[in-house]
Amino acid sequence: MGTTTPRSRKRILQLPAIALAVSLAGCGGGGDSGGVGVGGELAFAVKWQRPGGAAAGFEDPIPPSVDAIRIIIDPESAAACCIAVLRGSQAFEERHLAITSIPAGDATVEVFGFPANFAPNDGVTATCSTRTGDGTACSNNDTLASFGSDETPVEVMAGQSNRVDIDVYSLPFLIEFNIEPGEDVTDQPIRFTVVDANFPINPDVEVTIDGDDLAIHSSEPCADGGGPVLPDCSDGGELEVQGLEIVARLDTFDLSGAAELRIVARNTGVPPRQMVSSTPVVLSGGTTTTSTTSSTTTSTTETTTTTLGGDETFCLDFSVSNEVDLIGISFTATYSSTGGDFFGSHEDVECVSLLTTDTETTLASFNDNDQVSLAAALISAETFSAPTALARCVFHQMPPLNLAGFSIQVTEATAPDLTSASATVIVEESTCPD
Repeated sequence: MGTTTPRSRKRILQLPAIALAVSLAGCGGGGDSGGVGVGGELAFAVKWQRPGGAAAGFEDPIPPSVDAIRIIIDPESAAACCIAVLRGSQAFEERHLAITSIPAGDATVEVFGFPANFAPNDGVTATCSTRTGDGTACSNNDTLASFGSDETPVEVMAGQSNRVDIDVYSLPFLIEFNIEPGEDVTDQPIRFTVVDANFPINPDVEVTIDGDDLAIHSSEPCADGGGPVLPDCSDGGELEVQGLEIVARLDTFDLSGAAELRIVARNTGVPPRQMVSSTPVVLSGGTTTTSTTSSTTTSTTETTTTTLGGDETFCLDFSVSNEVDLIGISFTATYSSTGGDFFGSHEDVECVSLLTTDTETTLASFNDNDQVSLAAALISAETFSAPTALARCVFHQMPPLNLAGFSIQVTEATAPDLTSASATVIVEESTCPD
């Protein structure tokens, strides 16, 4: 089944620590009987896996990463039905739902939780009947589950009341996925965060387009509530998950037209549990090539322009343009409107200092927030006088280069006497070194 994940979500309600208890009232032939009919009554309690895994057991509170609960009942003698319970509804708040019209006999039950305001029907189009009309129909839309149970066999006994417990395990799922179904991904990186409520994510995340592997440009750990060590995975840490922030890109390809973007990830539970996301995308064609030719008569080397999925590679120089003496400067270059991106990610961005001061007494740091902004800071024990070049970074973008899309803000400039100074930083195209 193809799955996509919403790019954003909003938690509606924080629940107290009580399980969702579901009663299955068998009626043997339809109707919303208020009591036990010719079938029987089957009640089961949902218990959600908690951090620490199987050794820590299961508990009752509905996790913050669950906004919709899906129940599928598949009787042996009748068609399966599906019902969804959404966060904010009375049934979700009271954690109780009575499902009717389930015939006596063998059946299977499964319970899944989703970080969305709907629950996909997984091909089960019939909606289960409920005693008081609670619950809602399952959706034709797809999304990845954050929790899921195994298929649990049950037996609805005529004229009897029985109980079964359902253990629901945490599953890897995606948040902050930047690709919409049908989107052209030729000239943009694929960004997503793969998370799990209970376990770290196995770092061997697979990202492919029609079977061709995408290069993982960066894979950074995150954890909600990770404090100063790790950034939150979800907005404000509200989902209480951990995982990996990933940037991938198809560096070489010969494809054109409709394609499938596939992401496979596993958690580190025992046994590990897996998610598979499949999203239809479009490629507009192209190839990545780098070639070098040498001339024997001139003893020079010419290097062709490197293209990345239709992009062109540029070298950009950041400089202080006004006259001023400095020992330190920091600036932020916002470039989200350019359509381009710097090579590398975060602290691995491809930037070098161009200051001519003693390199042993000069510190330079660069940090790229992919497709958003580049932060740079340079500090020297020696005075450097402007105008002067500060740094060179490697940038890729579909031509022509859009320098007008850069907005540069100097966050701090320090004079030799340690007072604040006035400095203006500009960006210009330069020649890339061989």
